[in-house]
Amino acid sequence: MKILHTSDWHIGQTFMSWDRLPEQRKMLSDIARIISEEHPDALLVSGDIFDTSTPSAAAQTMLSEALVEMREAGGRDMLMILTAGNHDSPSRHEAHAPLMSRLGIETIGSLHGGCAGDPGEMADAVTFTIKGKGHILALPFAHSRNLPDDFFPLAIAHTRDSHDDGLPLVVMAHLSVASADTTGHSNAGETTVGGIDCVGLDTLGSGYDYMALGHIHRHQTMHGGNGTTARYCGTPLAVSFDEAYEHSVSIVEIKHRGAEPQITTVTISPAIPLATIGGRSGVSPSEALIQLQEAIEGNAADNAAPLPFGTYIRLNIAYDPENPVTTDFQQQAEKICSDAGLRFCKVNIVRKATDRKVADEDIMTVEELREVSPLDLAKSYAISQDKPWTDGMAALLEEIMEETDNL
Repeated sequence: MKILHTSDWHIGQTFMSWDRLPEQRKMLSDIARIISEEHPDALLVSGDIFDTSTPSAAAQTMLSEALVEMREAGGRDMLMILTAGNHDSPSRHEAHAPLMSRLGIETIGSLHGGCAGDPGEMADAVTFTIKGKGHILALPFAHSRNLPDDFFPLAIAHTRDSHDDGLPLVVMAHLSVASADTTGHSNAGETTVGGIDCVGLDTLGSGYDYMALGHIHRHQTMHGGNGTTARYCGTPLAVSFDEAYEHSVSIVEIKHRGAEPQITTVTISPAIPLATIGGRSGVSPSEALIQLQEAIEGNAADNAAPLPFGTYIRLNIAYDPENPVTTDFQQQAEKICSDAGLRFCKVNIVRKATDRKVADEDIMTVEELREVSPLDLAKSYAISQDKPWTDGMAALLEEIMEETDNL
């Protein structure tokens, strides 16, 4: 069995107020092109089709057009399965399921049965067979509290035993595996990633040949202690500046049940790149402007080519209370980017670990708060949010307070 594994398309995402639909359309066309070249038996999309549970009409139309293009590229025999992720609306995902199924496109929004359901029956409802090729257990995102105990191992064991024909068994899932590399996820901790609790790979069961995972955006393969193989294919388009790595889809071939999956990573180039100026630790505002200009002209220290037209720009500025970011600096950066045809996105203040610790500890009691003047409070808040605070802003606030005192 040969599959194309992809996930986390996040269609409809806006990037710092910039519309990304044209970039996403190019990404989806690239996937259709890969399908036409690789001729997979199945296209598996493991969740987070859309960026929000209420996608725009334009985003939904683009998905429909892309699925038609992929169907034409893969031919009538290619099975297409799209499961819902935590960003998707289960009901919206299944709204046109009967029609889509007639086109060979299976859309799985939720598991029916809930906590009281039988794992085997729940699994049967979302198991699909490609005749002579293999079986796919397509599990959408579901919170653990809405599933029976030990759902994953029981559902997988039931599916494996119900299809004892020597053909490969692939499981789709949208979840957080505890050992995964979460680089690029700003909301990743030791126990959760993107609001989803982490689970050990071995707790999900065994007996499958490949687990096609979605949710974590960096592509990676993991092996369980029970001999299982699971993989995050990663998102085919970066959704943040911190995802500074290649993005791709995965081609997976499995000869028979029990065979080691052969995995090929196919890189997808973005229509519009993302660039961070100032490195990981940040630089001073003046140095950031110098580096920005050098990057535009292709004279940067790393000898990189000039920034392509339309590049998204983030400026990393080292935290320095004696040299704060000003509105004048921001305006200069915006003008430089605009003149060069770049998309200025944000100024990102980079704090050292010690600076972050001090900021976290700077918490006032109610009594202390009552003693602080509104001006000092506003200044403190601006600094804590890494926002500029100028004499002009202070004067404006004083004027507002005087006006309100006279009411």
